[in-house]
Amino acid sequence: MFFDKQFSIAANESKDITVTFYPPSEGSFSGVIQVMSDDPDDAILIVSLSGTGIFIPADPRTDFDGSGRVEFSDFVAFAQNFGSSNTAFDFDGSGRVDFADFLTFASSFGKSVTK
Repeated sequence: MFFDKQFSIAANESKDITVTFYPPSEGSFSGVIQVMSDDPDDAILIVSLSGTGIFIPADPRTDFDGSGRVEFSDFVAFAQNFGSSNTAFDFDGSGRVDFADFLTFASSFGKSVTK
């Protein structure tokens, strides 16, 4: 994802910014955004930010090899069954392992089933 780390705003104009938080682990995190200005009274405005990372487990149905983590080996197993009617890989019960099932799998990829 690319974003502007630095930009200018003309007098009497505005700019919306979006801050997205992707914590690397569980726990509390904090930081600041510095807004610099040519205002002689308030040259720097500091905006404090904080957030909490929480553990969201993988869907246990997507851990096909039982390793506790949804990894490449699970992807290979899913890919080999894509288009089949194998109920172990048909998460939505549609009768086919299809794109909807892939989305369920993809949302768990790289995650652990338990802490």
